[in-house]
Amino acid sequence: MALTKATNRMITGAAVNVLDYGADPTGVADSRAAIQAAIDAVQLTSGTVYIPEGTFLINSTTSPDGKDDGLVIPATSANGQTQRIILRGSSRGTILKAGNNDMYVIRLSDSHCRIEDISINANSKTDIIGIGVVPEDRTQTTTRVDQNYNVLTGLYISGCEYGLVYATGPDVGGGDSGCWYNVLSDSHIYSCTTGILLDASTNSLASASGVNRNKFVNLRCGQNMNTGVQIDDGDTNTFINCDFEGINDGTSPNATPTAVKIAQQGSSSGADCNHNTFISCKMEANTRDVDNANAASEFYGCVVQGTKLNFTANPVMMIGGNEASQVPQIMPGYIYQANSQIAGYPNNVTNLTGGMRSDDVIISDYHGFRSIEVGTIAPSGSSAVTIIPAKNDKRYAAEVFVVGFEQTNSGAIQMRAYVIANWAGASTQTLGIGDTDFNESLGVNDYRNYSGATLAISWSSNNATLTITNSGTSNMVDVNVLVRHLWS
Repeated sequence: MALTKATNRMITGAAVNVLDYGADPTGVADSRAAIQAAIDAVQLTSGTVYIPEGTFLINSTTSPDGKDDGLVIPATSANGQTQRIILRGSSRGTILKAGNNDMYVIRLSDSHCRIEDISINANSKTDIIGIGVVPEDRTQTTTRVDQNYNVLTGLYISGCEYGLVYATGPDVGGGDSGCWYNVLSDSHIYSCTTGILLDASTNSLASASGVNRNKFVNLRCGQNMNTGVQIDDGDTNTFINCDFEGINDGTSPNATPTAVKIAQQGSSSGADCNHNTFISCKMEANTRDVDNANAASEFYGCVVQGTKLNFTANPVMMIGGNEASQVPQIMPGYIYQANSQIAGYPNNVTNLTGGMRSDDVIISDYHGFRSIEVGTIAPSGSSAVTIIPAKNDKRYAAEVFVVGFEQTNSGAIQMRAYVIANWAGASTQTLGIGDTDFNESLGVNDYRNYSGATLAISWSSNNATLTITNSGTSNMVDVNVLVRHLWS
């Protein structure tokens, strides 16, 4: 049943209805001034501006920084705890339609605000930003401004150049302007050129901080788009359960359409885009799933395709999902999975051995793996390492992994063996090695048997020694031996 104007006014709490200020729900007349008057009326005392079901044309007005404004929620203070403005629609049926080219439909420049249950449509206009969580003047350099602790939820944004843009203001007297701790959730961004941009500051005294510690939860971003999320300046942002689908259109801003693009650092602030984290995100039907240039990016349980990744820097973590992991999964007593690399990117043995070392032992000799660095073994060469130190009157069983790379083919080598050492005194020794596997991976799900090395066990002076012989024709490089004592 269609809501009447009278029932639309029945909003609980301190609230105003934009129809009372003359807004036109038919989309014929410009409603910008009417809705702006409602915003201005409640902002300083806090309250809800209700925009009922209907189509509302939002023409633009000039702004100080040259990007025209539709509706503006102006800055007050980031430090107060009172909710400033709740701009509330009637779910997808409340449509704000851009009336001019080159404008923000909504510029959110305050803190502690909410925008919820609203659709934004570019209306075939060009250079439209749906919502900018940005300063009122992105070019000013004298005043610290903040857009913090805002919540945006239940949004439908379509047809824009940028669905949402986040950016900081200037650094003034050593204090950073902030665009921090904002939340975007349960929203759908589609048919935009770029879904979400964490933008570098545009003024000469850029924030030293960047767009940091924001949360993006339960989003769907895609359909005839060039870019899903682009992080040009921002760190420690978290994306949880976001879907990126059908990002496969156009050549700008990225020549290759890309679902998630992470820069090394912001072009203005110089702040590294470190530790942006993606958890349980899904990629489907994109030209490229991830383009990562930052070595501190993290991906957990994300569904990506190994052939659709471009890494100028490997992420510090890429674990789980439908493709193999970038970094081995290590816990005491748990060694990395076989074939734990993305196609073209080898296992990070440095992280593997470095992460396992604490005086070469995790927890103790008997509960974890001890890492022994071997290095390079040339063709026909060998290297011997002591895997069981001098002991008398003992029986030992050890699990041994040898990991490394075959240099010519860049394949990741894994050799696995169980070693039994049983001796009593100086004259009785029984040693054995069994259940030995040799294999090599040249890429995801691309295995072949590896026979370019042999393992042998020997005993001397109550030491058990493992000898690795390279019987192949190329160097074995970054070789490490991982030993775990099973019992004694």
